[in-house]
Amino acid sequence: MTPDRLPCAGAGADRSGRKLRMMLAVLAATIVLIGLDRWTKQLAAVHLSDGRRISLLDNLVILVYAENRGAFLSLGNSFGPAVWWIVLVVLPIAVILAVTVYMIGKKNMTVSDAAALVLLVSGGAGNLIDRIRYGKVVDFLNFGIGPVFRTGILNAADLYIFFLLILLVVRQVRKNPADREDT
Repeated sequence: MTPDRLPCAGAGADRSGRKLRMMLAVLAATIVLIGLDRWTKQLAAVHLSDGRRISLLDNLVILVYAENRGAFLSLGNSFGPAVWWIVLVVLPIAVILAVTVYMIGKKNMTVSDAAALVLLVSGGAGNLIDRIRYGKVVDFLNFGIGPVFRTGILNAADLYIFFLLILLVVRQVRKNPADREDT
């Protein structure tokens, strides 16, 4: 083996240093996004819980306070206590932990992987905090055009999950067609 083909002693250290920096960035971004979710929910509770509605950008965005015991679009709202706890608390915690362990264990975490992890953990944890502490989630954002084409009422954590889905779709579309067949 020629000297130019010998493994560099610093290569492993450089890779582990990059991964450590990436994980610290993931942790910092996750803390910031969870904090933003908590702060916006507090603002909504203080300024909108009296029934006030605030229209922005000619009703493109409407700020309106809602409490949701379920998940997206109130799915699970009517679950009994045991099923509610398992489906809306235990299962999301298990998914977040499993994905986090998997991502931390990956040899080569990409920036896209890190962004996906931040969005998953931030979105999941943001709503889990509410469910565990209060038994419900505060929602306050409604998007749409006119009275017919509107979203449900959601919050910042929901937007993180929505952005995660967009990221996953973009990643899938950008994949090499041969790689796409395997997934």
